[in-house]
Amino acid sequence: MARCVSLLTAMFALSTATATVQAQHGETAASLEQRCAEGSFGGAKTETLTAKWEFSTDSGKTFAAMPAAVGARQALTARATFPVNDPTAVAALWVTFDETNAGKSTQGAFATCGHEDVGGGECGASPLWTHVIVTLNGKSPQGPLPGMMYHALPLQTSGVLVKGDNTLTISGPLSALGGIAQIALKPLQLVAAAPGKAVIRSGPILGHFGDDFFTVTCRTGLPAQVTVTATPVEPAGAAGTATSAVNFYHRLKVPLPKGTRKFTYVVTSNLGDAVDSKGPFTVSLPASDAKTLRVVTYGNSSGNYYSWTKASLYAQGMLKLKPDIFVHVGQIMEFGAWDFQWDVFYLEKFAQLMATVPTYVAPEYRDRSGLAQKLFASPTADEENLNWTQAFGPARLIGIDGVAGWTKDSPNAKWLEGVLKDSREKYVLAFNHYPGYSDGQQSRPRSRGAPMFAPLQQCRDTICPLLGKYKATAIVSAFDYDYERVEPTPDKGVTCIVAGAGGAKTYRLSNRALDNNPFAKTSVTREHTPSFVSFEISDKECVLKAYDLAGKVIDEKTFQPR
Repeated sequence: MARCVSLLTAMFALSTATATVQAQHGETAASLEQRCAEGSFGGAKTETLTAKWEFSTDSGKTFAAMPAAVGARQALTARATFPVNDPTAVAALWVTFDETNAGKSTQGAFATCGHEDVGGGECGASPLWTHVIVTLNGKSPQGPLPGMMYHALPLQTSGVLVKGDNTLTISGPLSALGGIAQIALKPLQLVAAAPGKAVIRSGPILGHFGDDFFTVTCRTGLPAQVTVTATPVEPAGAAGTATSAVNFYHRLKVPLPKGTRKFTYVVTSNLGDAVDSKGPFTVSLPASDAKTLRVVTYGNSSGNYYSWTKASLYAQGMLKLKPDIFVHVGQIMEFGAWDFQWDVFYLEKFAQLMATVPTYVAPEYRDRSGLAQKLFASPTADEENLNWTQAFGPARLIGIDGVAGWTKDSPNAKWLEGVLKDSREKYVLAFNHYPGYSDGQQSRPRSRGAPMFAPLQQCRDTICPLLGKYKATAIVSAFDYDYERVEPTPDKGVTCIVAGAGGAKTYRLSNRALDNNPFAKTSVTREHTPSFVSFEISDKECVLKAYDLAGKVIDEKTFQPR
């Protein structure tokens, strides 16, 4: 499985190197973590409500005062009764632990999934309430997303709160690190925000688009209505608007006059009389029959304090190339389930790139979290399918969900073969986080002769041969923390690029992986070189260039049309 750097090491080690980084970037790891904690409330002014809390260890049959501790994996139900005089005066609620530990890795947390899904031993939250189910007056409020962990559990209250007494319940098993038999509990509290400015805290992020529309996503600090207004520039035309329902999360499909290639747009949140906005942003989109296309890509940004210090260099380097499309090849965050880290450790740094360049994702397993699904709109019917394809002029791009089933007779393999068989574009680029051929540490078998990690084996056995069969151009992956280019024989695949030096600490190559790669002698490798990749595509050729963070080309290859 992918490397997990310990949060305690990555976030709080005060070594000489870390002190130097702090001096260069003006924020300490602790101050960033505090910003993460404060960001959980989306910039809203909050107050703690008076509530009567009771607890049950017998599935709600009996309730009593909070126990001092419960057994590990013990199912626990908490019930809060609280009065509300005017439901319209409450815009949102959050459930938190009442503690002085806010902003620390040991702060109590709520997960809508299991302990292993939020980092396992790397998650120091205590207590950690897992697989939580929340009801408010017998209904399931919107707010918590699947596969996520929260220090402050967000709840949308519109239409759920009532005048007078209200009842909230939280239920699920408790979890802890290691072999701890008894988990100490901490008091709970209900935090409320009155209607006010709903800050656009995440995004906007451009997603897929067509000749007469584009998609944009964002998240607001309070449930609000969001409106996007787009003004065509080339050619000039009538403005297009789209408005979302009241929610924390927003995905809008904005109409454009057909053939619009350049436009500006503004995103505005509205909650009562309070308004927040971002923009205007200027966007140039490639036409479906474009003659040229430039794609930038990389993976393993692994949003944490270490990668945060270099993130601006990646974003600025990509923007200098004036890309048409940005494809992230997975592992956006070190811990994609940790809701409170997304804005500070990744989205803020890449805000300009993702607001102005359509962003697509070929996910690692951590990129399947609920927030990632909301923020990245794929070119599929429900805009959340992680296998996707779209053609842009001379090129077709294919995104692959590499942890899904990819046996040779699987529905996914049949889908991919159908896409490749029908493709008439001169170049086909596939993106899958998991490489079929790599010399990196992550790709090494556990022991000599041992099986490969299943997604790697499936890419080698199924995906790469299909790409070779239909003469695709290349496949881009990450997974390993380096840059590589491997050249399999046509019956085994196509040019395999590992663009995995995207911000996480880089690794050296592995002798065991080299022994397991039959095409290792063809490999071009750049160890310990933070880098990203671009494809400059025209009717005549497709040029791959890998860049370091100083803008130097560290590898280059030219592909001819299929």
